[in-house]
Formats: sequence, C-alpha cells, structure tokens
Amino acid sequence: MSRDDELSFIATMSIRGYPVSFVRDKLATQWEKVSSTRFYFRHVNGFYTLQVIGGAHDGRQINTDSEGFLVVSKGANSFKLLTTTKAPISLKDIPGDQKTVYLQTQAGYYVQQNMEGLTAFDDPDTMYNFLLAVPRVDRGDGKYLAMVEDVWVAQPVGYPDLTNPAFINLNIEQKGVS
Repeated sequence: MSRDDELSFIATMSIRGYPVSFVRDKLATQWEKVSSTRFYFRHVNGFYTLQVIGGAHDGRQINTDSEGFLVVSKGANSFKLLTTTKAPISLKDIPGDQKTVYLQTQAGYYVQQNMEGLTAFDDPDTMYNFLLAVPRVDRGDGKYLAMVEDVWVAQPVGYPDLTNPAFINLNIEQKGVS
C-alpha cells in the first residue's frame, strides 16, 4: 500500500448536526434531515480529492463552479484538511473516527456555507444551505465579494480575509483505502 493509500479514507460529513448531501448537483446541508453522502477522500501529494460513493452521483468528483459552489463534476478540485486552528492535517493526525476540520481549496479558499451555520435554519423558508469556496477575485473595481454575517459584502482586495470556514465534522468509516 502506498503512502497516499494509507492516508486515504471513506467518510461522511456533517455541519452543525446537519448531514452534507446533494441538492441537485450542489453540496449542501438541508433543513429536512436526509442521509449523509459518503465520500472517498483520496490523498494525493498533501491534498485530498473527494469522490462520491453511491447514489445518483456515484463515482463523480467534487469541484467548484464559477460562483464557488461545491458541485459534482468529472474533474476534481484538491482540498487541504485543516484543524480548526487552520493547521494542515492528514489522516495520520486523526486518532479516532471523528474529527472537526476545515476544508481549503488548493487555491487557498476556505469552504464555507452560504449562510452562517448557527442561524441558517432559523428562517422557516430556508430549506438548503449550500457549501461554497468563494475566490477572492477582483471584480474590476478593486473589490471582491465576501460573506460577512450572512450577507454578501464587497470588500477591498487588500482587506484581510475574514471568511468564516464551515466547521465540518468528518465521520470516518474506513481508513487506508485505495
């Protein structure tokens, strides 16, 4: 077994007690409790690619679309696993079968939710809370869009990144898979 295989695993994810699953082709948590989607976290050179196991999207990978939403795709984005203090970790740093982590794209964008996790479902009209990894891209006016307290705000490009990454709970089912 290679080192990458030893650090690969199968897991489900949840955020604030809500399972991560699909709404059409986008990853989200849902107000109505649903089954968690299973993912194969494949370790490659310090990063993880995520592949869907089972269901309508079986075998497809997770990528980001042009708006930053996490979606199923034929191609994959690579993600770093980070502790909640933003230090990089891998499977060898997870002694048990559960761990709260942040995910960050290879380009450095944190996975967050469209609405802050604690209050997302307080509004009875809210059915879904999508996962995003929004790039800090200059819109042409020296500003980029950032989620600040549940509202999209135009921030100056030089402004510090105040992204609130989603606290993602990994529930590891199997370690060391190839």
